Amino acid sequence: DAWKRWETASLGDSTLTHRLAVLRAQPEQALAEIRRFLDGPASGEEVQLALFAAYFGDDQLALKFLQKGVSPDRRFAVAYSLWRPVMAGVRKLPGFKDVVRDLGLVEYWKEFGWGEHCQPVGADDFECH
Repeated sequence: DAWKRWETASLGDSTLTHRLAVLRAQPEQALAEIRRFLDGPASGEEVQLALFAAYFGDDQLALKFLQKGVSPDRRFAVAYSLWRPVMAGVRKLPGFKDVVRDLGLVEYWKEFGWGEHCQPVGADDFECH
């Protein structure tokens, strides 16, 4: 199932993964656990927290963690996470475009070509799906 694939592909046996796995059947409690990390200092786990937030149905919270995670040392991890199926709802949020711009992807696409997930709309805008 999707959860098993997520556990083996992601944080492995970290404490956070274990706690959220326990709360899997209790999404509101899991989201409360995830929210505790939002106001703290950057931990390097923002991408994983964003993916968990999206999995538990809070796309806005996932977007906040993506925005927090766009730091020079985490850019690749953020960019990689954007296109996972669980992030489909996040890609529809207006703030998602800011994350994509902050990562420098729009400039890259303008120079080298647009990918399958985002397309230009007019000269100065784009949409993602």
